[in-house]
Amino acid sequence: MQAANGGFGFDVSMAKPSDKGLFFLLTRRCIVQDAQPVTIWREDYRPPSHWIDSTQLRVELDETATLVRSRLQVRRNPAADGSTALRLDGAALELIEIAVDGRVLSNNEYRVVDDGLELFQVPDSCEIACVTRIHPETNTSLEGLYRSGGMFCTQCEAQGFRKITYYLDRPDVMARFTTTVVADGSHYPTLLSNGNETRREQLADGRTAVTWQDPFPKPSYLFALVGGDLAMIEDHFVTMSGRRVTLRIYSEPHNIGQCDYAMGALQRSMAWVASAQRPAWAWRRARLFKARVWLGSSAKAWW
Repeated sequence: MQAANGGFGFDVSMAKPSDKGLFFLLTRRCIVQDAQPVTIWREDYRPPSHWIDSTQLRVELDETATLVRSRLQVRRNPAADGSTALRLDGAALELIEIAVDGRVLSNNEYRVVDDGLELFQVPDSCEIACVTRIHPETNTSLEGLYRSGGMFCTQCEAQGFRKITYYLDRPDVMARFTTTVVADGSHYPTLLSNGNETRREQLADGRTAVTWQDPFPKPSYLFALVGGDLAMIEDHFVTMSGRRVTLRIYSEPHNIGQCDYAMGALQRSMAWVASAQRPAWAWRRARLFKARVWLGSSAKAWW
């Protein structure tokens, strides 16, 4: 629901539990007075020129500029028009470097446009590596990666991921994400993203790096990342097969005492998944993040 003539509104999205996981978001946000809705017609749909099978991200959080390194395993879609070109969505990005299969492209092999990046010719199957610089500390668009209340947060639905890195930012392109979040651990001890935590290390420069691996393909609008100094409560859920799944809820320390109901809701939702005879949980932990940011509040759950 949105306010018709500006002011405040609510955006609500919910994906029912499935083999691709459960994600829900409730955000109260400010609606821009002059923003006009864009109509997208189903008959205008065209299949993507390429698929992305896997996405590797390294996001180096910084209070003045954040560096994002992406590696995309890309293959041509045989149902598309057969062009050798590839166009990636992007907005408010500073391109540092772009490479295909390890070779850095020269300026005459690509073009940066207002809403994306055009690669004039790519192989049918290749790795595209991109380095971009973004500025979460000045991002007031409520999309992409932003810094508010002393923490880094993301809002990628519906087209916010293109403000993090160049990508096929559309819901029919789904990839398995592996994300490494790097930050000063003394200021941002909690570093979260989609999937299971697979690695945590202290770098030589003193920063902390945490890697998350999502076992299921997801569209880019379900990408989530948080970096901050957060409190946490923990409980468990026992699956029908007897496996214990760790449940964690993160929030600002002064709000953590209000999260008990959210923990119960999380457990009830997982019980519903079990009663509906859905596929077994592939995640070792389920995590929910709740924070009061911008002009309202935001809640995210990812697995």
